[in-house]
Amino acid sequence: MNYLELIQKAFLLPWKFKYLWWLGILALFASGGGGNQINYSLSSSDLQNLINQEGEKTSRIKEVVPQVLGASTTSNFDNFLSQNWYWIGGLILVLILAFVILMIIGIMANAGLISAVAKIEKKMTSSFSDAIREGKKYFWRLVAFSLIVGGGFVLVLVVIFLPNLLLFMTSILIGFIYFFPALIVTVIFAIYVKIYSLIWLRTLIINKEKFFPAFKLAFKKVNKNFKKIIILFLLDILSSFIYSLVAFLVFLIIALPFILIAVGIGVAAGLTTGIIIGAFALLLAVVALLFLGGYYQGYISAFWTLGYLEIEKK
Repeated sequence: MNYLELIQKAFLLPWKFKYLWWLGILALFASGGGGNQINYSLSSSDLQNLINQEGEKTSRIKEVVPQVLGASTTSNFDNFLSQNWYWIGGLILVLILAFVILMIIGIMANAGLISAVAKIEKKMTSSFSDAIREGKKYFWRLVAFSLIVGGGFVLVLVVIFLPNLLLFMTSILIGFIYFFPALIVTVIFAIYVKIYSLIWLRTLIINKEKFFPAFKLAFKKVNKNFKKIIILFLLDILSSFIYSLVAFLVFLIIALPFILIAVGIGVAAGLTTGIIIGAFALLLAVVALLFLGGYYQGYISAFWTLGYLEIEKK
């Protein structure tokens, strides 16, 4: 398997077939967790200073936000909430409904991406609407698979770490001795489940297998081609790292200048103007990251699909 050629081909597919890009954007809403985080720590004195500094800003925001949203200047934040609770509640319900709808469409788009790339590779006709229709066929099977795998993973975590909790209650030293091997086993198991899920999904969609037979067939494929699949997984991790770095740089380039301007205007011209400009900056950054994430989602799905098809040739 030529891995470099695989990467190049998968990377160019969403650019050549733009509907894969749009499918990738929709698939983001069902991609689940796994986001990259940047962690930092504060000392207790730093945290206390931060709380003291932000206290006055928070009180000012409570006065300004209702004004921005249309409340009278004399009403405080609590009165604003009590006066407009039905609008706020309605907005929350609309957002929840929109989230559920986008997640449903995202699941179908994720399956549709796999079907579309497989058809493109086999020189068959495909389109955005065709991919969504294909994804719709597998919706409930993907939901059932997620529940089975998710529930099984939680059960395994309980089996692994419940004895650890009991050991900690007996002896902290013994608990720590057990914890690190248990953590290593959990990470290895999580990687295997991730790999298995990717192969099972493509076995179901590309091979047109039935739900339960796909479990057995995917297990055989993973074990038979374990070395190749591990290399694919490591390249996936590398791609994810590069994508995270690019996304972070994009956020800095687009949002940071606007945020600094917003802070300056907020100090000079008032907090209301600063909030509006800051919100615009964040919205602009979110849209840019959405398109970037959609392209990456299209690429990484194509990468695994092309890799799967290469394995199928052997």
